[in-house]
Amino acid sequence: MDSRFEKVGATSQINPVESPYVEKISSQPEKSGVTSNTTAVPGEDDTLIKDNEAAFAKPDRDLAKAVWTIVCGVALPCIPVIVISAVLIWFILSKQVKTQRGWPDFYIQATTAQRNLNVTETIYDWRHMAGPALFTQRNPSTITTIASWTSRVIPYLTSSIMALVAFFAARRIIVKSQRGEGVDLPSPQQLTLLIGLLGGNSLEPLKDTLLHRYQHKRKLADPIPMAFTALFMITFLGLLIPLVDTWFGIATTPAIITQLYNITSGGASTFGRALSSVQCPNGPGDFRAMGGVAWISCNMHFDDQNPYGIDATLVGPDESARTALGYSAITSIANYTDKNGLTYHYLADKRADGKLDFKAHTFGITTQCKPITSHCVVSKNWPSVSDSTGLLNDKFECSAGFQANFTFPGAAQTLDAAYNMSGDVTNPGADGLEGRPSIGLAFSTNADLTNRVGKQVYSISDLTLLVTNNLTSNETPLTPAQMSALQNNPDTQFLHAQNPLNFATWATGYPTYDTTLVQNGVIDNPLLNDTEIYRGSVGGNTKWIVQCSATVYNVTYAWANGSVHSFDVEVSNPEMGGFMSAPFGFHLDPAANVLASIASLAALQNTSKDLADVFANGWANAALALSVGTMDPQANVIEQVRNSTIAVARVPIAPLSLLLGLKLLYVVAVILLALGAYCFTHPAETEVVKTQLSAKGLAAAHFDAPDMLQSNVVRELGQRLQPAESPTEEDPRGGGLKRAVTLAEMEDKRIGVVADANGAWGFAVVANGVWNGIKPIATDIIGMEASQGNLGTAGQLMTAWKK
Repeated sequence: MDSRFEKVGATSQINPVESPYVEKISSQPEKSGVTSNTTAVPGEDDTLIKDNEAAFAKPDRDLAKAVWTIVCGVALPCIPVIVISAVLIWFILSKQVKTQRGWPDFYIQATTAQRNLNVTETIYDWRHMAGPALFTQRNPSTITTIASWTSRVIPYLTSSIMALVAFFAARRIIVKSQRGEGVDLPSPQQLTLLIGLLGGNSLEPLKDTLLHRYQHKRKLADPIPMAFTALFMITFLGLLIPLVDTWFGIATTPAIITQLYNITSGGASTFGRALSSVQCPNGPGDFRAMGGVAWISCNMHFDDQNPYGIDATLVGPDESARTALGYSAITSIANYTDKNGLTYHYLADKRADGKLDFKAHTFGITTQCKPITSHCVVSKNWPSVSDSTGLLNDKFECSAGFQANFTFPGAAQTLDAAYNMSGDVTNPGADGLEGRPSIGLAFSTNADLTNRVGKQVYSISDLTLLVTNNLTSNETPLTPAQMSALQNNPDTQFLHAQNPLNFATWATGYPTYDTTLVQNGVIDNPLLNDTEIYRGSVGGNTKWIVQCSATVYNVTYAWANGSVHSFDVEVSNPEMGGFMSAPFGFHLDPAANVLASIASLAALQNTSKDLADVFANGWANAALALSVGTMDPQANVIEQVRNSTIAVARVPIAPLSLLLGLKLLYVVAVILLALGAYCFTHPAETEVVKTQLSAKGLAAAHFDAPDMLQSNVVRELGQRLQPAESPTEEDPRGGGLKRAVTLAEMEDKRIGVVADANGAWGFAVVANGVWNGIKPIATDIIGMEASQGNLGTAGQLMTAWKK
């Protein structure tokens, strides 16, 4: 048939519901094809119509082209997104730094305290930190650049995805073109909108569709809403992914992290402290002085051959002095305050730093003191009040069992045994010592200070008897009962092994003051106006007494990141209490020196309470410092090396997960769309129509439009295609066709697609239920006429035109 024949317009009605001569769209499988609707003239033989169908080609079917279109529609959007995402994940994970938590002993306990952030601070925090993060040894700018590639590619992928949507749109138009009267097909203007939406190159089609809907107040014909929704979702994802990508780029920042490396072979460093196995093989001390009668600690060198007492010196005095003054190379005195406000002083190692976390054992002390001057001194007019003999009475009495004088240093047994030295209670030479700074200390068996340790005064004969009977084999030794009685009597001991330690300390001349500055009994020094600080009547001195309690602990502490992480204590055995008290119980020179330093610092405070607190802290430090001569470094329990100099990129998990999740949603949606197009749209047939739903298809339809100048053909066809009356019982096929109208006469034009006898799909116009087009209707009818040799006037005209 001459191609010019396609350019002549004609009209016909398709009535798929009522006419028995209308063939429905094929329900066969995809590869079986779809046939075009044909219209029979009432009165023709059905057999003639069926025989004539074989003379015309089925609609074009190109499955290979459809599959290739679908594959490209999937590959073009998905492959770039998948590749870029895979590169990003590999780039992050290939050099990811997995921070090791190290030993559980150093885990930082989570706190329930939350920062109270306002809205602005919260937004800033999430924008720049975005919660937990991964760490990788990559350049953060490289990571954000790779992540941004998707945002640059996505705008170019929309048309490929909408090509898949076009399969669904084409299928809907085919179905609606062959069913019903075409009232639900798009108008020419809406068809233009549909083609714009399926092009999917910008936001312009979305805007035009919305304006058309609300300006014309006209319902959008199917499949325009579907195409609009698809383009909107694709565009929305295309905008959302760059926004999340921007957040990801802002939150991905350079950082310095700490990496921990456990040392599993045991501690290599020796930051703990333990008693020396050489100096203290039997523990902190035992009954080994004076033939087993006196308890002596292992931090003392002693000679009990002196009939007047024990001559003792401190083990390692130089290292003790360096530690007390803060000059030791390895040992220091540190402190830790627990949640209850109790301060522990403990032996630490100066070599500890922020690079090594460790757990170690050591010893610690807590000390609390309070002023008790007014409790131990009877009269406020005292001190230096003459007694009945005319001598100055410089004594104090805290209880009947705890008495001394301010010039007595506290080494009770050694001094009381020598009558030519000043006594512990009365001091005949006090007037000569008045104004000379001094400090003393003595221990008590209880916290009430009712029984001073070592107050028993031995006579020379008693001491000689003890030494003779227990150090020579020529005399009869003491009986076990006598030995036990002496050992268990604190009054007869130089030291008393107990923990906690209870003691009192007293001082004269801390601070001194200038009596000429006293105005009306008031001096310009807050401490000297305290009721617990007494001023002597002779010389510029002050006198005070404080009562203290100290507890020695076995300490296990964890040191992490340059500070104490955990601190566990256990009260030490009584012998460790005696061990710590030894230098002070014998009033050795190192102990006297540190006590003088402590008193000097305490005297600078403003109140007696502050003075007592300073003395407590100073005494704890001094007791630990004087013990280091018999302490050996001990290997750490566990260790972990801390490297806090690793430069990484901080990749926040929240924006990364959201970014990858949106890309995954993008890819999955495209794949599902492609599967749907292949399985549910009959792509072999639909692909040809889909091609028409484009700018190319619209241009081709325009230039191949029916030639309306061939009015004779239209008129002749119109006469041949006059409609019958409404169906009757005699003629049930009545009403099959209506009179054809010209395009200019159409009031409600709708655009559909129909297949002609040659199998080509093309646009056709339907108005008021009448299709207008040569190929889908007129050619079929005239062909049937020609096959019977009955061309009629219309057939003659067409044959003449074709020639």
